[in-house]
Amino acid sequence: MGGMVLFYRLRRRVSSFMRLLLIILLAALAGCSPGSDDENPPVVRQLAMEHLATILDYGWAWGSEAKVAFDGSTMFVPNGGWGISIYGLGDPSLPEHLARVDSADLGGQGGAVAVAGGRAFVATPDSDRIVELDVSTPSSPVVVRYFSGIPEYDQLVLRGRYLFVQSGSCVNYPGGPYVFDISLSPPALVGKYLAELIDPGFYVTDAGRVFQARTPAFADDMARIDVVDMAVPSSPVLLSTWTSGKGLNVTDIDVQQGRAYCAAYWGGIFVLKGADVARLELEAEFDWSEEHAIAISAAAAPPYLFVARGDSGGGGAESFQAFRLDGSSLTLVWEQAAQFPVHSVAISGNLLVTVEQEPPLTEWPKKILTLYRIFAE
Repeated sequence: MGGMVLFYRLRRRVSSFMRLLLIILLAALAGCSPGSDDENPPVVRQLAMEHLATILDYGWAWGSEAKVAFDGSTMFVPNGGWGISIYGLGDPSLPEHLARVDSADLGGQGGAVAVAGGRAFVATPDSDRIVELDVSTPSSPVVVRYFSGIPEYDQLVLRGRYLFVQSGSCVNYPGGPYVFDISLSPPALVGKYLAELIDPGFYVTDAGRVFQARTPAFADDMARIDVVDMAVPSSPVLLSTWTSGKGLNVTDIDVQQGRAYCAAYWGGIFVLKGADVARLELEAEFDWSEEHAIAISAAAAPPYLFVARGDSGGGGAESFQAFRLDGSSLTLVWEQAAQFPVHSVAISGNLLVTVEQEPPLTEWPKKILTLYRIFAE
């Protein structure tokens, strides 16, 4: 009995401070229980953008053909009738102009570019050809050969030994990805997957899974995204199709960490989850209320989505913006006004490059490339 009395006396003497420590300990243990990650999601660190440099170039390329391409610390810039420019970015704050391959050497205008391992492939949409360049010495590019013959180029993507060439539809000619085996000499067409009226939106994973946007020429005008397995280009397999439920033209797709980040002409931006299992579902979307509301290019560094806003020519939407994906919401977190329409955005590591272009009818259309370092603070 004396022991019990002593126990209760000791319990009454426990300080309020000790009781507080006990409560904190219990709360911490409860936080380790299953499901706590859902209740307490990790805090998204704020975006920080450091302006590194601005490059003034000349020339004009439309939409997806305005995208820059990277090979390590070398950047390739398509400039239409001015050919392509090559820059060294060993120090991104001091970009160095290394060379220009003019349209006469290309045999046509400089369009979409894909490059890897010292080999560059350039689409020349006005001559329906692809030019292969030896750029192992970036300051001295050499034309190797011409091939293809496919009309209406939109984008080129290199994945290992395969060059994926996305072609838009034209009269009596369906569009879609054509695949060339560049390990052969000359490169040989080894596969294709064609459909009606392909929008520019296009992405190919390292495993050869293709995400391509299309809007049917007939019936309804609802945008779709096909997911096609082209790991074996000669035997493409349609895995699934996502339908938007409304009319819009998907201009760009970037697939990162199981999500497809999309930009749409007149349709804003949206994010689809399920890209890793080829079952796309709408997760978040955002559209502008302005009359000139065009998202023309997108690049993702999850949870952030960077958007280049082009314009139909009437003015009012020239800007570059960044959004944060938070659950089912896309929130504007950064914006940079531009002098001219911003036609593309591209990311390599923590380097982000935007391409801003003066209207094409200008006698000497300026092209402004802005380089940023992106990181979380």
